[in-house]
Amino acid sequence: MGQLRAALIGGIPPSIRRVISPTVPVRHPGRCLAMSYLQPAKNPNPEKLQTATDTQETTAIPSMLGKIERSLSVLAEAAQRIADKLDPPPDAIVDTNYVKKRMGLKTTTRIAQMAQDGTIPARCIVDGTGNGKPWKFHRKHIDEWIESDR
Repeated sequence: MGQLRAALIGGIPPSIRRVISPTVPVRHPGRCLAMSYLQPAKNPNPEKLQTATDTQETTAIPSMLGKIERSLSVLAEAAQRIADKLDPPPDAIVDTNYVKKRMGLKTTTRIAQMAQDGTIPARCIVDGTGNGKPWKFHRKHIDEWIESDR
């Protein structure tokens, strides 16, 4: 082990070699291969060290997974907000101008007449619209109706 330590330290400049000394504590023993060889053994019994490390890692894994899961959910929510800002989702309820454009008509009056006389199916019309109020339509249903044979 002395040869390996000498080989590892041999290629390190003297200014850095002063910083790396056998008395510098290692925060995570055994995690960094080079640093573990530079440090003196704190526990002479490697089985006890291995058991302690396994126990610590076993209890740390579920908490780390929970933190990762929470972080991912926060990132997913942030990504969804950014996506909605850059390319907003279509509105679920549309007006006669939307239907006019989709059908290639010039005025919305014809759309209102079609809604009133039943040409546009009732499932496409939002309850409480028309009869003196602006006509509103369910986007999904009106798109399906326009795509069908009408």
